[in-house]
Amino acid sequence: MDVPKILTIGNSNDKGVWDHGSPVFMEHEPRISIDYLAGRSLAIGPFKEWYVAFDWIYDHGSRKENRANTLYSGLGTDIDTHSRVNLSANFYGRYQWENYGASNEYSWDGYRAQMKYIVPIGKFDNGASLTYIGFTNYDFGSDLHKDNPARTANSLVATNVLLYSFTHLRFTLVGRYFHNGGNWEDGSELNFGEGNFRARSDGWGYYAGVGYQF
Repeated sequence: MDVPKILTIGNSNDKGVWDHGSPVFMEHEPRISIDYLAGRSLAIGPFKEWYVAFDWIYDHGSRKENRANTLYSGLGTDIDTHSRVNLSANFYGRYQWENYGASNEYSWDGYRAQMKYIVPIGKFDNGASLTYIGFTNYDFGSDLHKDNPARTANSLVATNVLLYSFTHLRFTLVGRYFHNGGNWEDGSELNFGEGNFRARSDGWGYYAGVGYQF
């Protein structure tokens, strides 16, 4: 859960809790073990365990037109790679409530295929560990493009994280690649009331973080 821009630090396009932007953004990804509910292992080959999987994303916005509320629900599994790589996969259908005023609000619209992978890199004498964490979301099958040529049926986000962590304190460096980010066609001309501009929905974004784990 994030409270955006709580220290009022950011560029002029960045809005948060104190300057009429979104006061709350959150994402939750629970998975319920089908194996546990069945009382026995349902493993098949490299697929070690099966889950009912969800991904709920909520951006409160400053008003209804700036709000998004999305639920992905489907089937997940953990995959045995016979290596130190931890791999899991989820396949979802998407139900869209609010979506910043887009045409797919309050409907089932598209699917998401998701892969997550974790690779321990090393441990250090000071008690810290270094881990690579990655996940890729491929969204497809949306109808957004049918009534707006600036929208797309698919989008992809690939996130790459280096995590340097102690027992409680952790530091992260993140590189995230977008293709048709937010289902916007890269280079399309847009206007949200403050003049025309070109969408930049393909490319890389970066950020660093410091966190504390209780």
